[in-house]
Amino acid sequence: KRVQSFGFARQEEVANLVHRVAESYPSPTNLSHMLGLYANNLLCRIAFGKDFSHGGDHVRHNFQKLLEEYQMLLGGFSIGDFFPSMEFLHKFTGMESRLKDTFRRFDQFFDEILEEHRNPENRKDHKDLVDVLLEIQKHGDPETPLTTDNIKALILVS
Repeated sequence: KRVQSFGFARQEEVANLVHRVAESYPSPTNLSHMLGLYANNLLCRIAFGKDFSHGGDHVRHNFQKLLEEYQMLLGGFSIGDFFPSMEFLHKFTGMESRLKDTFRRFDQFFDEILEEHRNPENRKDHKDLVDVLLEIQKHGDPETPLTTDNIKALILVS
C-alpha cells in the first residue's frame, strides 16, 4: 500500500527526467548524471517528503554534492578494507577528515529534517519514511526503543 501511495512521485520524477533529456537535445547528455538525479530526487521525496532538485533547500544544503561525496567515499578504494592494520594511513591521506566532515554534515542535515517533521505545522497529506519512523519512535515497543540516531542511520541506509 505504501509503495503504491507514492506512485504520483514516481510518475512526476520520470516526467522530470524525460523533460531534462528533451531539454538537453541535441547537445551531448550525461545520462548517468540525469539518472542519478532521478534516483536521488525520488528517494528524497519518498524519504523526506521534499524535492531537493529545484533550488531552495537543495542549494541551501548542497545536497547533491553531499550525496556524491558520500557515494565516492563509501564506494572508493580504502586501504583499510584490504589491510586493516594499515587503517592509520587514512589520517595522512585526509580520508578520515573527509569522512568525519561528510558524516557531520549529514548529521546536521538529518537533524533539520527531523525537526521539520516533528513540527506540527508541517503536516502533509502523505506520510514519508521519516514520518513513519518518528511514529514508531513515539508509539513503539519500550523494550527496543528507536532512538534518533537509529532513525538517522535508517535514513542514511535507505
